Amino acid sequence: MNKHIFSIYFENLNINSDFILIKKDDLLFHRIINILRLKNNEELILFDKNNKLNLSIENIEKKEIKLKIIKKDKIEKIRRRLFTIKLLYLKTHHIGKCQIQTS
Repeated sequence: MNKHIFSIYFENLNINSDFILIKKDDLLFHRIINILRLKNNEELILFDKNNKLNLSIENIEKKEIKLKIIKKDKIEKIRRRLFTIKLLYLKTHHIGKCQIQTS
């Protein structure tokens, strides 16, 4: 059975160790506990504009959540390409009248 893994955008991921601590006063704490209702040993993904982290919930306490980093990935920047679309405008010199009949 494939289990869904939630992905959450987090503005600035600081990856200095193998664990991330989320404090109770952080909005992410509320999302993980109250909205997603995740439990110990469940997985989630945190990402920002540069990194993607696969995480496992190591421990949930009243004042913090300890997340273990399972996998780190760099997000490649998307190259923007400009496409020029040429539209042809058909000019009509005469617009006929249209009548709508109702019963």
